[in-house]
Parts: sequence; C-alpha cells; structure tokens
Amino acid sequence: MKTMKLLKVAYIAIVLNISLFMNGAYAQTTPTIRIDGTSVMANNVSISPYWLHAGQTLTAGNKVNSISVLQYNIAPAIGGGKSLQFDSIISVNTQQAVPANKAWKIESVALDSTASPIMIGMQGPIGVTGATGAASSVAGPTGPTGAMGTIGPSGATGATGTGTTGAMTLLKAGNGTTTSTTDAILDNIALAGLTMLDMIMVYFDFEAVTANSKVLGLYGVSGNQIIGYFSNSGAAITAGYSLAGQFGIRPNQRLNTIYNGFKLSYIMQELAGQSTQDMGQRSSYGNQTDWTGSWTLALRGATESGGTLYWSWAVYKIAGQ
Repeated sequence: MKTMKLLKVAYIAIVLNISLFMNGAYAQTTPTIRIDGTSVMANNVSISPYWLHAGQTLTAGNKVNSISVLQYNIAPAIGGGKSLQFDSIISVNTQQAVPANKAWKIESVALDSTASPIMIGMQGPIGVTGATGAASSVAGPTGPTGAMGTIGPSGATGATGTGTTGAMTLLKAGNGTTTSTTDAILDNIALAGLTMLDMIMVYFDFEAVTANSKVLGLYGVSGNQIIGYFSNSGAAITAGYSLAGQFGIRPNQRLNTIYNGFKLSYIMQELAGQSTQDMGQRSSYGNQTDWTGSWTLALRGATESGGTLYWSWAVYKIAGQ
C-alpha cells in the first residue's frame, strides 16, 4: 500500500513540474505588445486589430521587433460628426504616444523568429456518449427512380371485324338551264352490268321561271323510250313553281328483260313557297330493254316560249344484297 501511495505522489510531482516548465517556457516565448504599459497578446493583431486614441502609449513587448501602425487625422465630417482621414504609416518599436487629433490602428506586428505561436493544450479524455436523440418526424428524401422494366410480350392479334359496305353509289350528278321549246335530252348516263337485284334511284329538282315547262321525264334505250314522267300524267310545271322528288327504277322480275319505273312521293311547290302539292306514288310505263345489258338513261324536258327551265338530277345505284 505504501509503495502505491509513493508512486502516486511521484506521478503528481512529475506532472506539476512538467506543467510549470511548459508554462514558463511558453511565457518566455509568447509575443506581446504594451498598450498604456499593459502587456497584451500580439499573435492575433492581423485578425483583431487594436485602435488607439490621442494620448495612449504603445511599445513593442516580448518577442516583437516592431509594430506597423496606420495613422489617421480626426477631422470634422460634412453634416456633423467626425471622420478619419488617412495620414501616414508609422513603425513603432520603442514607446510612443498617439499625437493630438490623431488615431492609430495597429495593423500588424513583426515577430521575433524565436516567438512561439499560441499553444494548444493537450486533448482531454473522450466524454461519455450522449443518449440517442428522438426519431425525426420529417420523412427522409425520396430515393431515385428505379430503372424501367422490360417491355412485356405482344398480345394476340385481334380478330378482323366484318364491315358493311355502303350499298348506294353515286353514278352521275348534273344541273343546268334550258330555254329550248323543243323536247330534248338535258343530260344522260350510260348504264351496264346491272343485276336483277340492283335498283336505280334518281333525285330531281326543276323550276319553271316566267313560263310553264313542257313534259319532263326519264327515257331509256337510246334516250327516246319513256320510262316515266316526273309530274302527274306528264302535266307541265306551272310558271313560278318548282318540282322536286325521287324516282325509282327496278327490273321486271318475271321477264328479266323488261324494266319498270315507279314514282315515289314528290312535291310541286310555288317558288314563293305559298302552296305545295304532294303528287303521291305513281305507276310507270314498261320499256322493252334488257336490264342487265348496256343502255342509256336520259333526262328530257323543255319550256314554253319565253321561259327558262332550271334542272338538276343525281343518279344512284343501290346494289342488291
């Protein structure tokens, strides 16, 4: 036990001697300057410069060869107060006082080569680890987006749908005027390749201006065999009226070589729109022409003297299903 006590006393004595030696050595090599007779550290002048007013004294201290000072004149400022005006640079090594109406800024010091920097004490023992802090309620940042996955295989090809082809086809459309008083072909179309299930539909529109029209109708073969009249029993359109409607043509199913026309409803209307007359459905004339062969369908008409007949028609084929 006595041995352990002696060892502890010896250890403490050694540590104290080392500390005293280090402090003494540090004090002997630490650079200082003296302001108004008081020693101050000179190591940090460039970082935190000293300012002196008139009458204060300055001299170099331990391990300092000279002090660099900026001297300023203190002069009245425009608008009141004081301003500093740079005057000169002074090097101080022996005691000097700041002159009247002057200010000094200690800018830097010239240290002796044997001066020591500020010493850092020995690192103490590591402290006890503190308790873990509470979990943060703020969510962490979102991670980066993952790479795109591979494209899946193609699906099976869908079945092809069955569309319905439109059965009505425009074969001919035309319009014009005539002042001729002689019944003549206004327009025509050559037909061929019809089947016994097909149908021809004609949409028409006439206007009689200043004079009555003459007989208006559809003709076949070479354009001179009547298929059907547009007006009732071939009656003319009265001046100032118009006539519009549709006319269907189909073959005679029993004889195959004869086609019959039939009228659907159409309207005779006064141009001013004051009266209308539904002529209703009418029968037509037979015509001895091969329906499935090649033949011509013609639009014929004329006007009485001094009149103008306006006409238009459209010929459609309705294919049999």
